[in-house]
Amino acid sequence: MQAESVDKLIKFSCFGDKVCVVVGSFLFITPPARDSAAVWASFGRPLNSPTLSAHGVTRIGAIAGYSKAMFKYKLNKQNEQIGSILDYVTLHYEDLDRIDVPNGTNITRLLTKLGAIPLEMIKEQNSNYAYDVFNNQIYIYHNIENTSIKPQYYGLEVSIDKNAYDICRNLYQMAKLRSSMLWITQFTKDNESGGTNFGNRVFGDSYCTKNATYCLKALTLEQMHELCSYCSDSSDRCLFVFLWNYKTGG
Repeated sequence: MQAESVDKLIKFSCFGDKVCVVVGSFLFITPPARDSAAVWASFGRPLNSPTLSAHGVTRIGAIAGYSKAMFKYKLNKQNEQIGSILDYVTLHYEDLDRIDVPNGTNITRLLTKLGAIPLEMIKEQNSNYAYDVFNNQIYIYHNIENTSIKPQYYGLEVSIDKNAYDICRNLYQMAKLRSSMLWITQFTKDNESGGTNFGNRVFGDSYCTKNATYCLKALTLEQMHELCSYCSDSSDRCLFVFLWNYKTGG
């Protein structure tokens, strides 16, 4: 159909002798003063009108496309935010060790003061938590296990909603890119009795033995989706955990 005939269809078929003006994908109506009641009554016309349906589809498609693009932007932003923290801890763990923080210490505030956590991720001053672009809570800590060999490690936990598969896969993608740096990734979630369950451990390069079920370096998208289902039945919080284990000693 030629542009001229489309204009005629819009002007004369849409609202009879009333004036229709199209700007972009939005339809504006200018009611003549002599018959405004009839114009506004025409809003009750069926939605299967050829002209209105075309514009409706255009608007719905534009909204869907915008939502998809915005979600992809947020995934990239999350990658940037959390990835930068993972890289900082990896590069500066020896400096962090020299600070000699006590066992089990939350180091979120320390990393914020050191500039490792962007201020956009901090909601309140002196908070023990940071938040990513999806508003997922992030907790970072240093720990020394109470065992004979006392392995020292750092952890970063991201609280995610159940069935948040795209976000979960994004976290696995971050971990996979850093498989040479990490010890393991795992999930923790609260159980009904008030305890904590640990599940779906995936090992970094230095710890991925032949007995390991999953290795970060070789992890596929299908496996990521399967692993992310661990949180799908969680009625309470579920945490995706990155762990570094740098040294052992007495």
